[in-house]
Amino acid sequence: MRIERFYGHSVMIDGLNASSTILDLGSCNGNFALAVANRFHCKTFCVEPNPRLYQMLASNPAVSAFNLAVTSRTPGSARFYVTESPECSSLIPPTTSKTIGEIECQTVTLESLLTTIAIKQVDVLKVDIEGLEIELLASLDAHILDRVNQLTVEFHESMGMGTTKQVLEVLSYLKGYGFGIVRGSFFDYSDVLFLHAERLELPPNWRWLATAEKFRNGISRRLGRISRKRFGGLRMSIKDVPLRQRSGSVHE
Repeated sequence: MRIERFYGHSVMIDGLNASSTILDLGSCNGNFALAVANRFHCKTFCVEPNPRLYQMLASNPAVSAFNLAVTSRTPGSARFYVTESPECSSLIPPTTSKTIGEIECQTVTLESLLTTIAIKQVDVLKVDIEGLEIELLASLDAHILDRVNQLTVEFHESMGMGTTKQVLEVLSYLKGYGFGIVRGSFFDYSDVLFLHAERLELPPNWRWLATAEKFRNGISRRLGRISRKRFGGLRMSIKDVPLRQRSGSVHE
């Protein structure tokens, strides 16, 4: 069992290949979608309400992009708040980045989107919709969830968008539909992976294996940060030393 993180989102990569389908809700600049698409050459669909970011995604042949927002609310149009930090833009007034514009965007339900793009089964559903993930996930029923093998979700309760209690209620709700839970983040719920053990044909000890992968990934990230900090500091110290001093005793 192999779990890897793609730009902050944990994904079980076993079985992902060119025939897999990835649906990315809240694609932003497409880092996650493009990383997965380039790695596995799978069919990747991006949903992004920001028209500027959508245009960038639409110009990339590796993905199929839709200028939409997926919500649990009545389809139609909604106000979308564009922020200085693109990843904070949202259908709800942002609190973590300054709003620089407001636009009207088209909204659809997840069911109608799946029908429009003719997706029968979603191998990975990524949800990062800036505070509306709780509302969306709580609205999904068996008709939709039975078509999803794994979800990778960024909850925003640590930023004041929803509460830990609401997140735990969603986790319990999805457990009722057969999903097991792997937390990729240690201190909040910003990286939660939901795996449907039956559809993914996971072994009986998959929870133990997933926990081992979580700690392996955590240690790897920590070592990476230490390495970058150490070598970054080394490069800075060398740069700060005058050329004459770097040459040792030759010029002394």
